[in-house]
Amino acid sequence: MASLPTSSKPTRNKGKSRRGVKKTSESFGDRFARFAQHPSASWGLLIALVFTIVMGSIAALSREQSQLVPGRTARETRTVRIEFDAFNAQQTAQQRENARQNTPRVYRLISSTLDSIVGDIQRLPAAAAIVANTDQESDPDNGTAEPTAFIESLGLSLKQRTAVAAIGASPEARSAWAATSGLFRDILERNPMLNRADWNRAVSEGLSRNLELVTPAGSRIEQREQAINLDDPSAFEQQAARLISVAGYPPEASDAVLSVLRKRVAPTFVYDAGLSDSRQADAMSKVQPVVDKRAVGQKIFTRGDLLTSSQVTLYEQELIEYRLRAPAASLWTARSGIAAIVAISTAAFIFILIALAPWTLAKPKRIAWIAGLITLSVLLASVSTITNPAFTPMTSTVPVLLLTVLMITVFNRLVAGVIGMFAALLVSISLTASQGSLPINIAGIAAVLWCLPEIRGRGMLVRTSLWLALTLGLATAGDRLAALPIDPTRFIELLTVSSIAAIGGLIVGGVTLFILPWIEQAFNITTGMTLVELRDPKQALLRELQQKAPGTYNHSLNVATIAESAASAIDADALLTYAGALYHDIGKMTKPEYFVENQGGGTNRHDRLSPAMSVLVIIGHVKDGLEMAREYGLPKPLHHFIEAHHGTTLVEYFYHRAKQNAEGDEENQTPEEFDFRYPGPKPRTKETAILMLADAVESATRTLREPTPSRIESLVEQIASKRLMDGQFDESDLTLGELHKVTESISKTLASIYHGRVQYPGEKAPKKQEAGVEKTA
Repeated sequence: MASLPTSSKPTRNKGKSRRGVKKTSESFGDRFARFAQHPSASWGLLIALVFTIVMGSIAALSREQSQLVPGRTARETRTVRIEFDAFNAQQTAQQRENARQNTPRVYRLISSTLDSIVGDIQRLPAAAAIVANTDQESDPDNGTAEPTAFIESLGLSLKQRTAVAAIGASPEARSAWAATSGLFRDILERNPMLNRADWNRAVSEGLSRNLELVTPAGSRIEQREQAINLDDPSAFEQQAARLISVAGYPPEASDAVLSVLRKRVAPTFVYDAGLSDSRQADAMSKVQPVVDKRAVGQKIFTRGDLLTSSQVTLYEQELIEYRLRAPAASLWTARSGIAAIVAISTAAFIFILIALAPWTLAKPKRIAWIAGLITLSVLLASVSTITNPAFTPMTSTVPVLLLTVLMITVFNRLVAGVIGMFAALLVSISLTASQGSLPINIAGIAAVLWCLPEIRGRGMLVRTSLWLALTLGLATAGDRLAALPIDPTRFIELLTVSSIAAIGGLIVGGVTLFILPWIEQAFNITTGMTLVELRDPKQALLRELQQKAPGTYNHSLNVATIAESAASAIDADALLTYAGALYHDIGKMTKPEYFVENQGGGTNRHDRLSPAMSVLVIIGHVKDGLEMAREYGLPKPLHHFIEAHHGTTLVEYFYHRAKQNAEGDEENQTPEEFDFRYPGPKPRTKETAILMLADAVESATRTLREPTPSRIESLVEQIASKRLMDGQFDESDLTLGELHKVTESISKTLASIYHGRVQYPGEKAPKKQEAGVEKTA
């Protein structure tokens, strides 16, 4: 079965621009034929079909929802498509408000206050008569225990006392006084005395000229001009005198009654907010909705109109009525058209990926989550725009740009750009509120691809956010300038929407920084930011390696430097290669003394072991390293560096030693080469292949007596040729041309590290060692 080409997958370079796709002589037709024969093609077709149905449904449903905002400028003309009775919200609201305003405010009687005032007036004559008759003892049955104190508390003049005392001296006059006081109480119940706040509400709020006065006997409607303001002394005196006169008190005693009111003045009614609101709500509920006839072709709004609330409401009603009452053929024709556009766009997207990055479609699982992420971003943009159309400049761009940033972390800029632009196209199909969302999104995607070749640090995200905010703000302003007439009102709108779009750019960076750890875990990826953190010597695992196996730590640093330069030479992921090289030998910490770089002289531990046991110890550092990587939570991409940096190579030193032992002892069988090889796997990426070569040559170079550039170059070529002939690079996508560049880079780096130096007088020459011997232990 044919397989998708994998050599076209671009590799990462954290310091340089990434290449897109290698040049190939294979035509698009041949590549498409390969994809059609691949096992994932049938699954991909099924996923694409489901994706088209789901996205077509999202787009069709979104376009049938209102996405307009009152106060914004209409970008197209809309007319009524089907005759219907439109609910006139504005007139209905106006009539209901009128009903509310015409409902009288409700005031409740304070019976205790009124009883106290009227009671004092009723007993005034009797008390005055008692005080006037100095020979008469106080009569407790007349209702006044201390008539003298009572009269004095009122501050009555001698003339007033004499007048009311005369009334109190006559039984007939006292009876008439009591009847008049009862009438006066009824008058006070119809003329409420209020504090300033309640009086202001009574005479100024609402359109009704009446008040509703609630008493224990029931409620009555009175004119609001009858309310008395207790905090206005002048008006109070005039109205009180008028009411006393209306009640029929004798003229000579009216001043005494006024004195009682003046001394005992207090609100007799209080505003009842709960009952007032209830009365108003009942009045509003009785108003029937106002309905207008809307004819087909009637304009709802015209392009360039500053949308009002009533226009937006009418537009929303027309959308609902059209969905409910329009012929099914009309509805489904429009929906089918949208689905067809989505299907064509999806097919074009697939063809582009086949042409530019076919490896992205190599696995059904990868196809599924790419489709799922695109669907999620478009759904988020549609739902948030429909829910909050005022923030359309933000909601139509942020999901797309977040998706683009995510794709950069997972793939590369080429694939991220293609996926981001496809999502932007689907968003523009789904949204009707901003036809300019596609070019704005494209501008934002371009800014992301330019500023963010990778996520290598927080500063890079901050810089990207700032550039993205500027790009979105300017693109949105340009879109508005091109489509709308400019006047002071529109200029404010332009500034508003541009600011919202710019804030969206800042949100993209903030959200990315916040969710980046979860993205790495969910998609099993490692960003440049994480790799930079792993390079820090203060990392717990590196500090433990430095303490337990200092030789291995120094060896790892040298290998990392060599491998990083080699990766840069072929545009591979230099940062990932460096991090992988730092941790590739962490398994040696379990038995550091069995590895030559940690032996400071003295007895070699392997001298007491058989070759078979020694090789188990040597090979075991790979398994131990994987266990430590899992224990310390190293990112999974680094695991492959640990398990594959030796591939399935032969541990030559102990293999030859075992052969020598077998030759000297007839009872021993010749050792099997398989038993002395690493279990693998072989390197599956360029980065691990580079590490394998750098690790081997760094160890071998340390055996050279005089590491001149020519000797180092010869050694590197020898080891590279041996690994190549041994098939160690078969599973990686490293080409012969790239291998040549790698060997050149490694030779130069090694020559700079292990350069020769002048021998000083009296210094002993080092013991000559055989050049080209690879140290594996």
